[in-house]
Amino acid sequence: MSLVADMRACEEALLHGNFADDMVALDRLLAPDFVEVGSNARISERAQVVGWLLRKDPAARWLLDDMHVQEIAQGVRLVRYRAKQVSPEPSQGSGALHSSIWCFNREMHCWQLRFHQATKLG
Repeated sequence: MSLVADMRACEEALLHGNFADDMVALDRLLAPDFVEVGSNARISERAQVVGWLLRKDPAARWLLDDMHVQEIAQGVRLVRYRAKQVSPEPSQGSGALHSSIWCFNREMHCWQLRFHQATKLG
């Protein structure tokens, strides 16, 4: 699997996952010290993002495009892409630019999201 395909699968698992009955999967995807800078410029800790992931519409889907992946250190990847919600109702704007830092957890043998930032497009 290519770097882009590998990280796209991680991003989509997090965005499209329904974690209400599978907190183990969510714990595998989000690092314990995860932090996010949202498109509203607010900083959210892990617990806040977990709450959003548990409340979001399970039918919500996003189109991810123009994805770039750079290995910035061994077991650390920077992922950049554009995302736009396409269902259940398409977003009215142009979507957002996203940047994520994923780190490989050797004990759990999985990629975990440590940092995420979204910037709304016009």
